[in-house]
Amino acid sequence: MPHVLSDALADPTRAAAEHWCKNDKSKNVPPVIDMGGLKGLDRDRVNREIADACANWGFFQVINHGVDVSLMRKSKEVAMEFFQLPIEEKMKFTRDPGSNVYEGYHHPVLSGQVAPGMTQTLEYLLNVYEPNLQIHRDRVPTTPTTYGPTIAEYTTATRGLAERILHRMSNALGVDQDAMYSRLAAPTGSRSTFRLLYYEPKMAIDNVALMPHTDPGALTLVLSDEVSGLQVKKGNQWLDIDPVPDAFIVNVGDMAEVLSNGRYRSAEHRGVYNKSKPRVSLIHFYSPDLDATLGPLEDIVDDTHPAVFKSFTYKDYHTTFVTMGLSGKSCIETFRIQK
Repeated sequence: MPHVLSDALADPTRAAAEHWCKNDKSKNVPPVIDMGGLKGLDRDRVNREIADACANWGFFQVINHGVDVSLMRKSKEVAMEFFQLPIEEKMKFTRDPGSNVYEGYHHPVLSGQVAPGMTQTLEYLLNVYEPNLQIHRDRVPTTPTTYGPTIAEYTTATRGLAERILHRMSNALGVDQDAMYSRLAAPTGSRSTFRLLYYEPKMAIDNVALMPHTDPGALTLVLSDEVSGLQVKKGNQWLDIDPVPDAFIVNVGDMAEVLSNGRYRSAEHRGVYNKSKPRVSLIHFYSPDLDATLGPLEDIVDDTHPAVFKSFTYKDYHTTFVTMGLSGKSCIETFRIQK
């Protein structure tokens, strides 16, 4: 596991991450990467560590990431405040199951509809923040009153972090730092979707709340509270990701695997219940424009490294993903070029 460098930028997460690394070096866990070197002479180290994590894990955590820690903590607080509202208040922001609009609050029991791959006690709230259209802004909860402004600011900050990570991923492939970003953003701009997940504590033999899957977009940034509940599949083993305080968990999505021609790998992951505590996760999905045409970056494809994925629009990919549901890596395999 990469160590935390002594020349890292001052950040309240650093001490906690050093302690976490020190106590868990012997464990088979995704790495913790210090991004403080991006403002110094250590950019190559950051590139290497991110590329290695993307290739071998599909998951990693980042510290010294540049997102205001106080904003992160405030965002977790307003997220929990929303889920602790009376159910009748939350239902004011519910999604319409009779339409194709998927934004809004979802309670599986009260809605009479359990989302595919989720259980009957997993509540969630989903909103699109980019593109910044009025139709999306109108669906953001107005209670608590601090929710909307806080999460809008949070999403802008984490969007910037996602793009900084994409720059490092592109450089590590030997291409311009904007190569992946440009493909994801064409023709009208990449998408940022924000989802809150709330897990009630549960005692059960089978404690899986969110079934194994990969994410269809490019990158997913997860801010978790101190309660563990995210697991990643490595080989045939499910491993816990214990969140480092004030760090982000970064998840490589299917589109990063496609653009990198398979050099980076999206990893299967799932959500599990904690038996004694509720937990909340703040999830930012950084995805391509729906009309973006995706495929391996041309500059990394040659006779020695032929394309392993077809060319397609993200709209077609996302439609396939939704149709197939949460089913491991089965969606991306349907877009692989068969030998």
